Amino acid sequence: VSNEDPAFVNITLPEDSLDANRKVIMNYTNQENSEFVEGHFNLEGNGQENCLSFPFPSEHLNCDLNDYKEEELNIWKQLLDADPDFGHFKVPTEFGLLNLSLSSSYCDSFNSTKSVVIPLVVKSCLPHQNPEFPFAYNPQNNYHQYQFGINKENNQTNFSDFKGLNQNSDPYNATHSCCSGQPDQPFGWKLKTENDGPCFTNPLPGCYNGIAEFTALSKGYLLEEEFRYCDGLRGNTCQGERKTQLANKTMICGFNDNPNYPGCEDIAETCQGKLSFSLIENEGWCHGKMGCGSLCPSSKEVVYTGLEPTTYFPSNYINNEAKKIQLLDEKDNPNFPFKCGCSSSDENKICDSNFDGSFDGECKSGSCVSQVCEPQQLACDNEKKNIIECNEDGTNFEIKSSCASGEFCSGGECLAQVCIPSGPTCFNEEIEKYYNQKFDEEDLSDDEKEAEKEKSKNYVFTCEEPGSGYTYSECESGICSGGVCT
Repeated sequence: VSNEDPAFVNITLPEDSLDANRKVIMNYTNQENSEFVEGHFNLEGNGQENCLSFPFPSEHLNCDLNDYKEEELNIWKQLLDADPDFGHFKVPTEFGLLNLSLSSSYCDSFNSTKSVVIPLVVKSCLPHQNPEFPFAYNPQNNYHQYQFGINKENNQTNFSDFKGLNQNSDPYNATHSCCSGQPDQPFGWKLKTENDGPCFTNPLPGCYNGIAEFTALSKGYLLEEEFRYCDGLRGNTCQGERKTQLANKTMICGFNDNPNYPGCEDIAETCQGKLSFSLIENEGWCHGKMGCGSLCPSSKEVVYTGLEPTTYFPSNYINNEAKKIQLLDEKDNPNFPFKCGCSSSDENKICDSNFDGSFDGECKSGSCVSQVCEPQQLACDNEKKNIIECNEDGTNFEIKSSCASGEFCSGGECLAQVCIPSGPTCFNEEIEKYYNQKFDEEDLSDDEKEAEKEKSKNYVFTCEEPGSGYTYSECESGICSGGVCT
């Protein structure tokens, strides 16, 4: 038995008796002689079965846990100390003796007395297990009401199957999660301490605001995991230190007014459930309080003010930088190198205007301007008539020069036209000249050149804008006439 739990003594008599004054005398002493208890109890009724419930046997004769009140569990030691006559089994011992003397009459002329001696071990706790209710009682938080499903394979708690809080749960019958040992090996029973792990693990991540100098200073935003540890004083209650840690050890925004994520509020709608300080492509950047309170909108941009030689900063990078310094709000910490919106002090700082993590723009006059080309890079306009040059900011091309008549632009320079743009035509002298120039650049024999020309007489040719060369299609009938296949 333990000195913090009820103990039931079942008394079975050999047969029914008509004696209304059957009695049991109980004597208990431990090997240290540090506890001695004697009690006289009248048995009820004339049946064979009776049960004594300790402690407080005068008040609890039915051996029913339901007869013990929750408030008694909370002040158990005080009650034992306050009633020396019925505060049984208070002192832990490795060996004690419980002597029960039973006195009864089976007929008018015959009295019988019989004694039974029971070896008894009293421990500081009892490692009672209830897989459906795996957490010990806590008077403020009702941990004993947390109900879970049970794995059929091993009859153990299925912690992934949280059923909710059962208000009818008996605090005495919940798992004594601050007591270790095997139920059938009392010599190994002992109280757990904080070093033995949590006696309560909240199945619901929530905004518990439990991290000093961090989430406790800006409440309701970040998801945390909650734990309670043993105090080393009780096994059937869980009342030690409460601790929390970031959910998944990461800064994650919670969900407003959601019972599955208790305590969360004032989180920007788009940021709920996201990493704090997340970039949400084409929508915005989560920032402000804990990186969850506001959304930097798509009409603005996120600016990088640091010194890293890169232009790519994904959400997990920004989130990790915030976690390193336990950032409460980027506006209050100049060491955090990300901010919402270009300002006059951010000129030439890189920025991301579509929130995809690529900071390929620069702040110019309060706006994020994306670079489209390398300064002084040469190219051609869409009509391929002008050479264009990238400006100094890399934000646009400007006309540098125009190609002369009979020329076209290619690769940022003017070249002579190969042909005059026109409609479809058949093999002619101009095309033959085109082939001769082409053949000069290829390693073909004379016979191969003539065969190629002969084959080309069955093609329909078109000189494409801006005169850079011919495209052709072969006539299925094998004859081209007037620019069409016949």
